[in-house]
Amino acid sequence: MEWDSFAKVNIFLKITGKNQEGYHLLFSRFLRVDSLFDTLSLREGAKEFCVSFEGSGDFVQLSKKNTIQTAKEALEPFLSVAQKEALNHLHIHIFKRIPMGSGLAGGSSNGATFMRMVQEYLNIQLEESVWIQIAKKVGADVPFFWSRLESANVQGIGEILEPFTEEVPELEIYTPPVFCNTANVYRHYSEYFLPKQVFDTHLLQTWGNKKSEEILNGFSDLFELNDLARSAFSLYEELEDYREDGYFFSGSGSSFFRLKA
Repeated sequence: MEWDSFAKVNIFLKITGKNQEGYHLLFSRFLRVDSLFDTLSLREGAKEFCVSFEGSGDFVQLSKKNTIQTAKEALEPFLSVAQKEALNHLHIHIFKRIPMGSGLAGGSSNGATFMRMVQEYLNIQLEESVWIQIAKKVGADVPFFWSRLESANVQGIGEILEPFTEEVPELEIYTPPVFCNTANVYRHYSEYFLPKQVFDTHLLQTWGNKKSEEILNGFSDLFELNDLARSAFSLYEELEDYREDGYFFSGSGSSFFRLKA
């Protein structure tokens, strides 16, 4: 059993505050990128549940606590004894094409794809609302990938999805050899930029109604569309060496993207 696990980009990303738990609230357009994906394989007969990786990048040093493991633990309370036993003897193999620390949400995508795989393999019968709650526990971007939407306006910490109907534009994505730590980028933004941030609610509503291609064609400065870009460039100054006209910045970085010519 093999499943593709797609990347995503943020066409725009605006931070609108924090919730009571201290998580950043956002308003963003998520766009699924079908041309870039990892491949997850499910193999039976393992002595114990395990996850292995291959592909570009250094995956050997990944901690055992990845999104696959997190998703497994979130699912277990909803499984029968027999389903748990079967789950504990699976080997999940991931062929990575989505770079880590790139702002393309590869880890979140892997978590959601794993959930879909075991749902089918173990014939797990749960209400959709329960699956969404599980996805939220796994990660902020996981509900988007679970939804299988191609395009959506996203709010909250990433769990509030409003499907957006559009012809998804083709994108060129470039990821430089720079690993951006998401938590560090958000922390820097919270300290240096969030206190003086001014929110234009009308502008955000306007962006939310525009097609992704129209939004990108209307801007040339990547910092205008992505609030996290300045923090990423402050923490990882080498990003400036890879910045080119016409390219935008996804998430907390380090990937650049533009409309395909």
